[in-house]
Amino acid sequence: MKNHKVEKGCILAALLFVLLWIGGSFPVNAKETGRGRVLFISSYSYAWETVPEQIRGIKEALGAGVQLDYQFMDTKNVETAESEQLFYQTLTYYLKMVPAYDVVIVGDDAAFQFAMTYRDELFAQTPVVFEGVNNRELAKKAAADPLVTGVVETLSYENTITLAKKLYPDARQVVGILDDTVTGEGERKEFQYYDTVFPELDFVEIDASKLSQEELKRQVAALGEESILVYIMCSRDGDGNVYAAAEAIQMLGDVAQIPMFSIVSHGMGKGFLGGEIVSQEQMGKRAGEMAVQILEGTDCAGISIVMEPPKVYCFDENVMRRFGI
Repeated sequence: MKNHKVEKGCILAALLFVLLWIGGSFPVNAKETGRGRVLFISSYSYAWETVPEQIRGIKEALGAGVQLDYQFMDTKNVETAESEQLFYQTLTYYLKMVPAYDVVIVGDDAAFQFAMTYRDELFAQTPVVFEGVNNRELAKKAAADPLVTGVVETLSYENTITLAKKLYPDARQVVGILDDTVTGEGERKEFQYYDTVFPELDFVEIDASKLSQEELKRQVAALGEESILVYIMCSRDGDGNVYAAAEAIQMLGDVAQIPMFSIVSHGMGKGFLGGEIVSQEQMGKRAGEMAVQILEGTDCAGISIVMEPPKVYCFDENVMRRFGI
């Protein structure tokens, strides 16, 4: 009987050893174990139209087994050196109080630049995945770091303007509505670049940040069919008014005598004719997929940045009818 028990114990010990050896011989899937932790830092607040779309895409990619937390910079409402420092102090304290994150995803330009500025202090050994970044050059420069990759938000100026030219062949200029936010400055360079792609057209800016609300509306209302009007960014004006995207689009769409073409997804149904637009949800999903690759053991340095985000053509039938298109 004693020998039988010893024999049985040896067999169980051997089986346990084999099972442990097998378990240690295969890569562990973070999604299956539930040990993956991801932090999403947004440039804006949850109320900004694109943010829920981005989060929806990220969550779809991560799946149920990954812990996803959020921090919001809210730069559309407050964008000062003091607010950035307060956010830095709050985030520093927060990161000390919670378990370490495996991946940090940053949404849009302000959060991206914040993460790069404070990378050594906050995320020195943590992979950073960006999405929605408009400044292509800064994105490419940052991606030289083996722990940084992501998705650039390249907007569809060329295809949208080409479409607009077919509708308005006599147009002589492209008028872009912009502001002086971090995102607006990034898009200003991109917008002006297309002056070389369409040499037959003049590229003119309406800088909302330098105009009163009435001046802004007056300049937009004065444009005729010699102009192609492209809405890019209008989150604040020279009076200090701060706009949600839908508010600005509705206000300018109501006074415009020509259709407003769009290269962004938020605001459709509020006054845009449309155009080829970036899908914020699909862009968030692509960033989430990159995060999953990292969680599952892929070296971040081996994940190339995406220079062309997912895009779709989208048009508002009511605006088409209004302008006889």
